[in-house]
Amino acid sequence: MMKSFEDLQAYSKDGVEAMTASTAALTKGYQAVATEVADFSKKSFEKNAAVFEKAVASKSFERFLREISNFCCNILIALGQSSARSSHRFNTVFAVGLHIFK
Repeated sequence: MMKSFEDLQAYSKDGVEAMTASTAALTKGYQAVATEVADFSKKSFEKNAAVFEKAVASKSFERFLREISNFCCNILIALGQSSARSSHRFNTVFAVGLHIFK
């Protein structure tokens, strides 16, 4: 009886330690993703403001459309790159979290 109680305590302790380590890894990963999103948002806002100023200052409608078109292309490329980095980071975070429980 005492042996199985000690085994239960050991399993419980191991489970709590694994959960604590997993939570720490997930928290660190989420903080990295949040930092990355904040950086992307800040850079995006700065670029948007610069493009808007440049487009408004355009002398012709054709130049205005060219500026807006270039902006749209660049923002889609940047969004795709940011999404790929975030996706990779989430996969890494969850892999670390799952690895701890094995």
